[in-house]
Amino acid sequence: MRQTRLLAALVILAVWGLMTHGTYAGTGDEPHYLMIAHSLAFDGDLDLTNDYREATLIGGGALQPEHHAIPHDGRLRPVHDIGMPLLFVPVLRVAYPVARVLADRLPASVLRAARLNASLLLRHQISLVMALLTALLARELLLVLTTIGGKHPFGWALLFALCPPILSHAYLFFTEIPTALGAFIVLRRLTVTPIAGWRAAVACGVVTGFLWLIHVRNVGLVGGLVLVAAMAVRERRISVQVFGAFIAGVLAMLAARTLVTYVVWSRLVTTPHAAIGGAGSVAAVVREMSVRATGLLFDREYGLLAYAPIYVLAGPGLIVLWRSARGLAAAAATVIACYLLPILLPMINVHGWTGGWAPAARFLVPIAPLFWLGVFAVASRANAIGRPLVTALVAAQIAIDAYVWQFPKTLWSDGDGVSSVPWTAWLPSWTDADPWLSFALGVCVMLALCAFADRLARPAARSGLKP
Repeated sequence: MRQTRLLAALVILAVWGLMTHGTYAGTGDEPHYLMIAHSLAFDGDLDLTNDYREATLIGGGALQPEHHAIPHDGRLRPVHDIGMPLLFVPVLRVAYPVARVLADRLPASVLRAARLNASLLLRHQISLVMALLTALLARELLLVLTTIGGKHPFGWALLFALCPPILSHAYLFFTEIPTALGAFIVLRRLTVTPIAGWRAAVACGVVTGFLWLIHVRNVGLVGGLVLVAAMAVRERRISVQVFGAFIAGVLAMLAARTLVTYVVWSRLVTTPHAAIGGAGSVAAVVREMSVRATGLLFDREYGLLAYAPIYVLAGPGLIVLWRSARGLAAAAATVIACYLLPILLPMINVHGWTGGWAPAARFLVPIAPLFWLGVFAVASRANAIGRPLVTALVAAQIAIDAYVWQFPKTLWSDGDGVSSVPWTAWLPSWTDADPWLSFALGVCVMLALCAFADRLARPAARSGLKP
């Protein structure tokens, strides 16, 4: 308990310190999600017609709907999913008036010295709540790492929270951190600390289904967690009755999402934002999937490894984890695969793979804790061969973390193929890459690392988890 509190405190302090630097927080999708939350909190509806005019603390008072809200049935409707704004209704009910009161009552000299105004006071409050969610995610990870077994689980959980892509999204009002937290809690309850009662099962099912209400992109995540629950029944981790209660919770939230979509857009599943694209030829689909899969890892602007090379251990690490905790490794791999499939398929995800105006690897944040299980499995048991590699990667990662903490604006890229930070200039750009060359490069690198997994770590001790 003391360790988890210390971990949470350190994460919040680190994120708060980063927030005091110049960032691009409050741009892109963020203010539009806040506008939805404002409408729900103060109007109790999803008509944003008056909110873009009256909610002057959001976006500095100059925010325009653009393509984030469009007219429908005589109302201005949000195109984004409402799950996260719905969760933040109580937060905004408090934070919005507090920001106004502080801006009115604090001396103007104090506000100028701190470079604050009412809009920034609101954004900082929202960012601190997001930092708290990130701290809770780190706590959940620590609980699982401690169960797995290995050296220094506290340090590795802290490093996870202080590395991109978690650190770079920890203070942003995006859907990825809440998604990662909800998904990882459910995964833990299905594997490490299996659900026993039907009430807990329904609650986990509700959380799982709610992930789709947070963002339609999470459809694969929901499917993956349902598969993990089915695997838990087969392996007798949970009973058939518990599984039924879990599915009931999932279906209840899927019905709620369908109802919201029908009321707002007169459709059952799709929206103007969550649309289905053309299939194209098989060759074109395979090319695009190869670019997305490898670009998410290796691209100099948006790739995970550009800002977090420590994740290069994730692939071989999941193989190492398989030996000591097969059930957990299989569950993590299942959720990762199910989540990524809809993102990689261009006919389902018509918005691409970069994440738009956001820090790198935005789409990988929800499954970053699952990757980290592999990182910990190999790094915490590194042998004489693996230890120098782990040490070098940790040193490089800490240096990168310190740099982006000091200069967080470098986390955003313009999508022009130009490196935002000096150490990624040697990496290729996937925005104009040859798809087959990128696919071959990615496959060769990952296969080489996985083939080398047996030589990196000592044999694992019994983890206490059911194999």
